[in-house]
Amino acid sequence: MAEVETEAPQWLSPPKQTGSTWSEYGCGPEVYVLFDAALQSQSQVLIRTTLSNTQTGLTITYFLRAEEGQLKVGHSMCSGAFVVRDGNIYEVTFDLWDASSKITTWTGEGIVFAGPAKKS
Repeated sequence: MAEVETEAPQWLSPPKQTGSTWSEYGCGPEVYVLFDAALQSQSQVLIRTTLSNTQTGLTITYFLRAEEGQLKVGHSMCSGAFVVRDGNIYEVTFDLWDASSKITTWTGEGIVFAGPAKKS
């Protein structure tokens, strides 16, 4: 019998931007902004990621999974959750949702970052 989950997921440390990637492919670029995602949970966690373009006001929310302690905000060459463009400024927040529907909501200011520049 499985244990009953009693605690909501928690950040071990606040996420912060660790880098970005821009790779050109035949169908288009793959563009990601990378964040560390050190968290603690008794079960699988989805990260409700809300990205706002501070210049246009466009806000998009998507559920992502952390992979090896890293969260990728962006898109692959053919599809993806978020389009981040060079020269735009964004603000992102992360809420944690576990398999038992326990939620840890983001508190405080969002993380502000610039869209990654295309590599020449």
